[in-house]
Amino acid sequence: MSPTTASPTTATVAAGSAISPGQQAFVNAIESKVGEFLSTKLDGPFHAINYPSGFHKVVLYGDNDYANLATMQDIDKMLDPSGNVPLTLADEYFSTLYAQLLNGATFQFSNQDKETIEQEETQEQEQVQAVLQAFTDAGFVFPNPLPATSPNKLAYVYNQVQTLYGGEANIPVSIESLQSAMETYDGVAATSAKLHRQQAQALVRLTAAVTNATAPTLANGGLQTSATTFYAGYTLPSSEQLNEALATSTNAVTLSLLVSNFTSDASQISVSGEADLNLPIADIFDITADTQGSYDASRYVSSGSSLTINITYPGITTFSVVPVPLSLDNTTGWYDVEIVRELMNNTGNDVTGYALISQSQYPIAKYFGSGNIFSHLRTFVLSQQPTVSMTFSGGNTSLVQSDFQANAVAKMDILDIFSVGSAGSYAVQKVDDSQQQGEVTVTFGPTPDSGVSPENEIAFVVGGVVSYPPAS
Repeated sequence: MSPTTASPTTATVAAGSAISPGQQAFVNAIESKVGEFLSTKLDGPFHAINYPSGFHKVVLYGDNDYANLATMQDIDKMLDPSGNVPLTLADEYFSTLYAQLLNGATFQFSNQDKETIEQEETQEQEQVQAVLQAFTDAGFVFPNPLPATSPNKLAYVYNQVQTLYGGEANIPVSIESLQSAMETYDGVAATSAKLHRQQAQALVRLTAAVTNATAPTLANGGLQTSATTFYAGYTLPSSEQLNEALATSTNAVTLSLLVSNFTSDASQISVSGEADLNLPIADIFDITADTQGSYDASRYVSSGSSLTINITYPGITTFSVVPVPLSLDNTTGWYDVEIVRELMNNTGNDVTGYALISQSQYPIAKYFGSGNIFSHLRTFVLSQQPTVSMTFSGGNTSLVQSDFQANAVAKMDILDIFSVGSAGSYAVQKVDDSQQQGEVTVTFGPTPDSGVSPENEIAFVVGGVVSYPPAS
């Protein structure tokens, strides 16, 4: 099966919503810490990602080792081009847009090559007619009108021969007169024949790339997701590799936030020891615990109090994904970065090669390049579900203890950019008031995965390395 999604061709690139200095400091800190911790494993700059629904960490499941459809959809998602900080994953798929772009492409000739073809065909018109006659004598019929990919009948012959037989050399003996006529034309109009052959081969490759991306099968390199369905192929690490890495809790990164100097509606925040920045109290956190309602920090703090938040990402690791390259014989795989490169470089220019037919439908400046629509994560940075400890010093600590009871299911949002606890997967693990008078620490963490089917088990998406093709 191929992924279904609303067409991204109508997407617009808009400026992301404004981000406060405190939020930006949080993003900078996590990107710096994770980037440093995984410096030898990352294949590019690390970017924080906000993806609360999580990454489905069981790649293959069941007795048949089917690929997990949910995992395939996670890795195939594009980045939201709206400019959000941190970045977010969109509900649109890389393989789908790739196929749409290729469906909107052709193989064009430069004006100089067009002139060469026209000159040679005019000079060798007798042999051109011999090729066309041999084609019809073999039982073929020219459609009326000719397809847009065939500017004239001779081009149509070359395209059909490439599509049906893989080139003149493979024409069946039963219609060898066609092969002979084409070989003769090649001898008297070598450049024209070469260009027609080049276009025919390119168009066959274009069709194969689209077919293998949108109608994957076991034979063309698709990954089987059920008894009857397949997904466009990616080269992936194994579930065992991923889960072993995630289970190594000592591979952890911790981010610390100190919030103090509270007023009626504002505070100052220091992220990992950096300078204090102003932050509205309502933006510090929003927590829902069981059915007690939603609370923000203003409920628990006062002018002389402070709040320390430690976020720990245990088992932090990388998970790299690679679209299966389209093979040289076009039989397996689907992704050809050179086609993408030519689409970006050739469209609107007087050159021979792949190009988009409509610049209004697919504006190059919006689709290709850093921060634009055509994108995906080539390396995910994942962890176990983070643990969050909040230490309230001063303020209304008795209310903290009342609101947050041990084992209460919780959902939280910190700084309006860090979210955990969807679908009841988070809870209050511990409430500790024994360290110091007037101080209480609440620790939040994931609930056990008991009862969750393997294909629905998730890891936390910390971020990753972004690819904006044709750049790697």
